[in-house]
Amino acid sequence: MGGWMVSIKEKKMDDKEKKLNDGVYGSLSEEEVYHIRDWLMERNENIMLPTGHENAVIGVIKLFHACDQHDHIIAVLDEEKVLENYRTEMDPEDAVEYYEFNTLGAYVGTGTPAYFERLEYDGQ
Repeated sequence: MGGWMVSIKEKKMDDKEKKLNDGVYGSLSEEEVYHIRDWLMERNENIMLPTGHENAVIGVIKLFHACDQHDHIIAVLDEEKVLENYRTEMDPEDAVEYYEFNTLGAYVGTGTPAYFERLEYDGQ
């Protein structure tokens, strides 16, 4: 089960990550996982991701902080996709609780990812 963060600097996936990406979270091939990680590393080598959720990456956010005069670039993951990943291993209520406490609530430094929640709009 994912939830804890992994540095994308680690180029080689360990056995646990391979298992998480092998049909459990999004069925990404090892090549696809490396492609996503390489793309992110080109933007910021300090980006962190919750283990096994490469299939939920939708891009990066670029922030400028005037206090330290430089950009911060972090990964952005689709919140619903992360929850969908967790629901493959646990019931929906437990998936939300696990996500909120262990993933959304995990701060691992300036590389901590953001989670995108889609706007629900009924057109009225």
